[in-house]
Amino acid sequence: MKNSMRWILLFFILLMLVSCNSKNNDKQALAKYLDSTEETERRYFTDESAEEEFANQFRILDIVEHSVYTVDNELNINFTFNKSVTRSNILNCRSYFMKHAVLKDSKYGGLPYQEVINENISYDSSIIRIFIDDKLVIYEKYNRNENKFDYYENTEIKLDARSVKNQTLNSFASRLKKVVKNKKDIKVVHPLKGNVILFKISTKENLKDNEIELIKTLVEEELSLKNKSQAGENSKINTEYLGIGIELYTQNSKYAEYTYSNGETKDWIHEDWMNYDFYK
Repeated sequence: MKNSMRWILLFFILLMLVSCNSKNNDKQALAKYLDSTEETERRYFTDESAEEEFANQFRILDIVEHSVYTVDNELNINFTFNKSVTRSNILNCRSYFMKHAVLKDSKYGGLPYQEVINENISYDSSIIRIFIDDKLVIYEKYNRNENKFDYYENTEIKLDARSVKNQTLNSFASRLKKVVKNKKDIKVVHPLKGNVILFKISTKENLKDNEIELIKTLVEEELSLKNKSQAGENSKINTEYLGIGIELYTQNSKYAEYTYSNGETKDWIHEDWMNYDFYK
């Protein structure tokens, strides 16, 4: 009896350690996208009419907080919203980032924080961060010298802006619920990056290799359509969702992820969907 109790106690301790390690790894991954520089190192720009112009020019509404500053040859643009933020609000923020910080498009004139362009402020890279209730949701960096983007999205935060109303995708999630054993939950998430759909599968225990292969086969044969002509009303699967992601969880920790390229080339890829070019 005592030996049994010891094994049970040891089992729960191991579970706690795995969970703690996973959460620590998540925090470390997230930390690198935050700005740890001191306030005194930053040059902030001010624009009293910024909020009005964000609304009028870009339809960015209900902003809780916004700031623009330079530090270490980088331009930083931050937005903060609450959880009721709409998908269009976030996409419009990225549109502003592209016009203002990446293209430096002065032809528009009178952009929010136009001072940065007017003073011809020099910077090698530009960054946008979008926060929801002080939690980072989107990080995007453009390196001007390399002409390269680096994108990160925290999909662990539940947002209505990432909800899915597509009947085909929700039906596929229902199909997965029938074939996945020991399931706890299966969620469909439409990342704010767009062109990607995620299926987050939570189970009581790690899935076996043959169970994972079954899910991947279903993605290939039932969700991914070989020809757009076969798609009918579901043709959006080929155009809007060029990437199909499968994320596997147990004990609230992600232990595996797989991404299927659903564009011209249809295959499972090893690259991170956040920075993979699904149009190539």
